[in-house]
Amino acid sequence: MFVSEDERGKRVTLLSHAQAARLRAGGGQYRCPACHGAVLIKNGSQMPAHFAHRHNACVASEPESAEHLRGKLLLAEIGRAAGWEAEFEVYVPAIKQRIDVLLRRGPARLALEFQCSPLAAPKLRARTQGYRQEDIPVRWILGHRYDRLAAATKFARLAPDGRLMTEHLDVQHGKLFLRTDLRTSFCQQQELWPHPGGAHLVGKPPVLVQSAREVQLSLHYRDRKIMALQNACYARRLNLLGCPWVVHQDCACFPGLALPEWALRVMWLLRFSGRNISQADNTRFWAQYCRTASMPLVNWARYLEQLAPVFCRVLVNAQLLTPTPTGWRWVRAPQWFSGIDAKLAQLP
Repeated sequence: MFVSEDERGKRVTLLSHAQAARLRAGGGQYRCPACHGAVLIKNGSQMPAHFAHRHNACVASEPESAEHLRGKLLLAEIGRAAGWEAEFEVYVPAIKQRIDVLLRRGPARLALEFQCSPLAAPKLRARTQGYRQEDIPVRWILGHRYDRLAAATKFARLAPDGRLMTEHLDVQHGKLFLRTDLRTSFCQQQELWPHPGGAHLVGKPPVLVQSAREVQLSLHYRDRKIMALQNACYARRLNLLGCPWVVHQDCACFPGLALPEWALRVMWLLRFSGRNISQADNTRFWAQYCRTASMPLVNWARYLEQLAPVFCRVLVNAQLLTPTPTGWRWVRAPQWFSGIDAKLAQLP
């Protein structure tokens, strides 16, 4: 932490090794503004100068890594470059939370939280709701731990254009990145600071044959939910391994679903085969498989508007469905195969 209080209760912000040396030489005593516990001045060569609790017992903070300390300094620099005033570690007593960096510009406030350590989705939701309760917008900026797409997904939020996005800070190279159009295996990434640039692809969209092989692997490892789906197919005298190719085509790879997209598409075919599909029924189908707790910052009603129609559009493009005023009707049924070999022999 960079902020403490002296014996008179005056806020002290530690910003350099030279300042830390002066404070040490002065012999003063310092305490945490949140818990009022005693803090030490740390002034080693491996980390920025900072204060640290003697006993690590403060509920408003936790031991900080070098990445976290340097990241807060960098975020303050980025905020100031954009015309904001930046203040470190502002404690909000009503919600017992300490803001990593609070930006102010006139009456506007913005909390920046630099997340480097593990944080469960329920705690993320609670902390975000705490800031909302205090009318403080918050942006979660992610450290190196969350470089992997799967790890960062819980922090996703919807951009103004409706696409999922996360923000990442590369402390080592001093760069702020935006990831947008987040999917389970790929996204678009662009640098926001210090040199804003165009987006480029990170990860890879799924390959058609690879998606088909995933069905085989899930059955091989006897995944409980996939085995139940296989039994549902058997009840219709169908083989899950021979599910139609359209199940794997143009997968949206939206995160936050309870099952792989191909599996939900098979379930959709079993549910709506041979009957007209209303927009409401289609939306209800996809809504029941949304793991809303997995992405607590997302407006799921808005997200569902993107997610729900995707498979129907794929079926329309394959000339299997045609739109109606209230939804879709079948033109022809998709082709099922006897097994994986017969299916691969007719790869589109």
